[in-house]
Amino acid sequence: MGAAKHRITAVSTPILAYSHVITSNPAFTMASDPPWHAQIRTTTAMARRIARDQMGLPTGHLTPLGEGWDFITFLCDDTWVLRFPKRAECERVLLRERDHLNTLAGLPLPAAIPGFEHVCSPSDLFPWHCVAYRKLQGEPLIEVPHRLTPELAHQVGEFLAVLHAADIPRRSSPWEALEDNWREREFLASIDAYPPELAVAFEAWLAQTKVTPPAHSETFTHNDLNAEHILVDAERGGLTGIIDWADADHAPPLSDFIGLAYLGDPAIVDAALDAYGQIPDTQARAWLHAQALGMCIGQIHYGFRAGKPALLEPAVAAARRLFATMP
Repeated sequence: MGAAKHRITAVSTPILAYSHVITSNPAFTMASDPPWHAQIRTTTAMARRIARDQMGLPTGHLTPLGEGWDFITFLCDDTWVLRFPKRAECERVLLRERDHLNTLAGLPLPAAIPGFEHVCSPSDLFPWHCVAYRKLQGEPLIEVPHRLTPELAHQVGEFLAVLHAADIPRRSSPWEALEDNWREREFLASIDAYPPELAVAFEAWLAQTKVTPPAHSETFTHNDLNAEHILVDAERGGLTGIIDWADADHAPPLSDFIGLAYLGDPAIVDAALDAYGQIPDTQARAWLHAQALGMCIGQIHYGFRAGKPALLEPAVAAARRLFATMP
């Protein structure tokens, strides 16, 4: 990699400390229109009307399910997931995702993916397209982290082998390319959220590391394969589904292994790569490791600036593990 090995000792930092940083930091309280802001925040009442009047769904029990950078979701009668864009550009992402999922539906993927069965056009109730799909079996890995095993990673690798072998047409991306210095900017913008020894390690790493993409042709990837998007059987373990294909795009194949490198130790990544049938060279492994550290920066930044302290503790733990296992 060309960077020094910044090894740090484990220090337990209570998550309440992060809550204090978030609520007391002027950079957070004064921030306006961050990239995850909502131009329209869909309420439960709005979602219920759209589900009932436009989708024809029973709405006896409709509850908020979650909110990410780009979408707000609701669960309807424990059967349907309703997904609403937060901003105008997210609508274009949603329609692009619909087209990708329609194409992927014909693949022999070894785990389930969503299918948008209801796609509502803009109306007086909501100005953008919104969708509903049947809830897939399983729980997000982020909620059952003990299910992250080499066996699960092996199944993820098998899934990716089928996905990456498919000939999926390129579709123009609605996103702007990230600036080269995004890691440095997000690190500095959230520096107060870092334990001191980790801030020192990241500062030295950013100053010395040049992230060089591996020399591989691009293929169609999920491109955001993290613990929130991997569904597992909570009781027995095992992969049941992959959700949230909004960021799917043509990218280096190893892009879909970044989340596993962030989540687990090298044995987890090796199990997935073994099933995938690819053994990365030294440069490719260094790139994967660097991308996982970049993911730590992104998660810490988002958790800090968006007021989501629950994201910070796992990101800090991942960063410590990754610095301790530098290739």
